[in-house]
Amino acid sequence: MNKDDWSALLVYALMLVAAIFIGIQVVQPALADLGLESAGQYAFAIITILIGAIISSIFFELGHIVGAKIGGYTILSVNIWGLKIYRSGKKWKVGFRSFEGLTGATEIAPKSESANPLPYLWGSTISFVIETIILILVFVFTEEISSQSEFVLEAYFHHGALITVAIGAMLAIYNIMPFKLDTLNDGHQLALVSNKINKEAFNELRRLNALTYAGLPYDEVKTFTTITTLTAEVNLRAIYQFEDQGKNEDALALIEALNTSDVQLDPIMRARIQAQKLWLLILLDRTSAANELWESLDAKSRKAIGDDDALETIRAYFLFSGVVIHSVHESVYAINSLPKAKKKAKHSYRLEEEKALMNQAYKAVQEANPDWEIVAPDQQ
Repeated sequence: MNKDDWSALLVYALMLVAAIFIGIQVVQPALADLGLESAGQYAFAIITILIGAIISSIFFELGHIVGAKIGGYTILSVNIWGLKIYRSGKKWKVGFRSFEGLTGATEIAPKSESANPLPYLWGSTISFVIETIILILVFVFTEEISSQSEFVLEAYFHHGALITVAIGAMLAIYNIMPFKLDTLNDGHQLALVSNKINKEAFNELRRLNALTYAGLPYDEVKTFTTITTLTAEVNLRAIYQFEDQGKNEDALALIEALNTSDVQLDPIMRARIQAQKLWLLILLDRTSAANELWESLDAKSRKAIGDDDALETIRAYFLFSGVVIHSVHESVYAINSLPKAKKKAKHSYRLEEEKALMNQAYKAVQEANPDWEIVAPDQQ
């Protein structure tokens, strides 16, 4: 297990401890004060926890919205538990979509290069503090006792307010932790944008994502000489753009200019860079160099390339498996990953470009292995 895995386990352990504490110190006393029967107790606990999670999620995203406006960003969409309000041209629409955060996500685009992401990223935490103050006031100024013989609505608001604060606190713990977790949290992003170069990369990524969101091709992509996880991701976008244009020498030159040997990159970002280098070396008829690169990678790096669900990595791994090491098993494994990857990238303008590049890889693999029977990518 790597550092990120241990950090995630620590966060989940803290959340488990918090959940046990909330159950014993908050929920159980509330049920006792309300005088509910067992069925009513379960119903009240479940409904209040769900409502509390929804209320806290709304406050989190409101914080992002206000923070984004303060920081100089345009709001592209707001997603709360899959319910997404999004821009479509000049209109706003509503639909159900997936999201990257724990309970929701607010997608933004910078209005200028000087846009500041800190208010946007701190916004959810500040909003939770405001939510907590409001709910504590509700808790203090409402009656706490009810009974089976007398229904007191105030008592339900009294205990519901405290439970909502407790649930929000659990979500806030997850959100503010400065580690890479299973979903994109604000704490990790705050740690990433702690220096000027990463703020620039953050804004460039959001600008490019806004173009993708609108179904528009990229214009010139800003590249960086200082390499971090964020700047490497931006540079990868430029590499993909060169590949789309058939400028493979330029793409390889950009990769070779990325001195990542002494940089602590996100493992998946390092894998994606290595995958594109494999792709380009093969297309430029340097298969021996591609094989040397593969042999230099450790087992974790090879597995990261083989398991990545990005279309760009899949077609690179498919080409390498078929043309360099001639492994039908790995080639089939790669091409069978396409349906899920296509679904994930269905809103990207590069989807058609990736289909064309994958077909190019398929032809090369077929030529290198004419006896193989592999389902064509356009049939996946």
